[in-house]
Amino acid sequence: MASTAVGDARQGDKEDGDVDRARGSALLGSDFAAEAAPRLPERQQGQAAETPLADDAFARRRKPNKMLTVCSFILAVEMCERLCYYTLGGSQRNFLEDAGPSGRNLTRGLRASAAVSISACWSMLSYLSCILGGYLADNRIGRYRTILYFAMVYVMGVGIIATAAYPEIMASDVGIPLYLVGAFVFVALGTGAIKPNVMNFGADQYDAEDEVERAQQKAFFSYFYLTINVGVVVAMGFTVNLATSESTTLGAGDGYFKAYCIAAGAMVLAIFSFALGTPKYVGKGGVTHTPMVSIIRGHLVCSARNSCRGAICLAGWIMVPVYMAIVLAGSMLSSFPQVSQIMTWTAMGLAVLSCAILVFSHINNDFIQGSGSGGGNADPTPGSISTSDVRGALQCVPTIICINVGFNIPYNAMNNAYPAQACQMDTRLFGQQLNGSFFSLGDAFAIILLVPLFETFLYPALKSCRGGAGSPHRLSNSTQTKTF
Repeated sequence: MASTAVGDARQGDKEDGDVDRARGSALLGSDFAAEAAPRLPERQQGQAAETPLADDAFARRRKPNKMLTVCSFILAVEMCERLCYYTLGGSQRNFLEDAGPSGRNLTRGLRASAAVSISACWSMLSYLSCILGGYLADNRIGRYRTILYFAMVYVMGVGIIATAAYPEIMASDVGIPLYLVGAFVFVALGTGAIKPNVMNFGADQYDAEDEVERAQQKAFFSYFYLTINVGVVVAMGFTVNLATSESTTLGAGDGYFKAYCIAAGAMVLAIFSFALGTPKYVGKGGVTHTPMVSIIRGHLVCSARNSCRGAICLAGWIMVPVYMAIVLAGSMLSSFPQVSQIMTWTAMGLAVLSCAILVFSHINNDFIQGSGSGGGNADPTPGSISTSDVRGALQCVPTIICINVGFNIPYNAMNNAYPAQACQMDTRLFGQQLNGSFFSLGDAFAIILLVPLFETFLYPALKSCRGGAGSPHRLSNSTQTKTF
């Protein structure tokens, strides 16, 4: 090397050459020092360069799976909550028909049509309250506190329902009102607050910038859906049948009370599981409030003042709570069949009109204007959403309405009309009349069986065929299963 040659020329021996190399390093900097320093053999250099990479790859392989160490507590919450929800939903129509004092011809409770309508309304309120749950989590108290607080509200509701199902109370005039308070107030709020947040909170536990954790996060979504259906299987296969197992023309028995106590215990277990994992969670802090609902409302009102299309659109949105209230009131007035029928058809007409208005209005949202921005895209309030954000949010309304209407009509038939029809049939198995909800277990079993197969064999095989790259069009397991 250069410095060695200079040293040899001046002194001719190794020691003086080393002194000159040291002086040259101090004078000429680290680059000259690196060049002047003795070099390792090429094989040793390759080993030294490869060691950190090998250690890094080994560390990635040895990285613990957060599915087991953290998210198992969250998955337990979802499984227990779904067990509780489907226990109530699968037996709610039967409870409303069996509760109350016996009348003439040993009849009691509500008519079948009224019970089915109330059950559908309860399901509707449970999913509508997801809007409130998402708002509280994103703008007020955060996902962790929303899940924890409203799980307690959920437990209170199931406790009230179990009390209403106690045989003596169920056979009295207060059984149905007490049940409706627990279901429509406490449980609807609880499930609505938990449902939109628990999956997102689980996804928050993974570092999206880490390749290994990003892959674990994808698997988490699949197994999250699997745990939902584990709860469904327990509910539809056991607790719902337990609820109606002792019901006869003489009385409802205590099957409902036993089933609802199991459901309440499942929710207590959910709270315990969620609290137990608290030290392991990330993202338990508060949130920064971002005005959203008020901004969207202001844009709709401003647009209604400035254009006819905006006024029609606002009318379509106003109809939504109106027809929901009418159909709910009509379901409660089952003692007046003609009034109930008129209200039901009125709500149906308003719903069809509202959906048509919202679909056609929001195909193109250029008519949306903000009062502070003069219809432009400026952001009048720091930290709030802009007019372009409002237009983008409302652009998905036609898709949401069309898909939900098309999906929920057969889905509600599966959960309400078909089980009601099954109750008029001989579905005895080993001498036991099965609840109609039992026959909804097919899709749940398919998902439970296929999700592990997809995650363990199919997806790795597809990834290997693509040379290690994941599929850009990877469908959810639920979509694939339902397609099959």
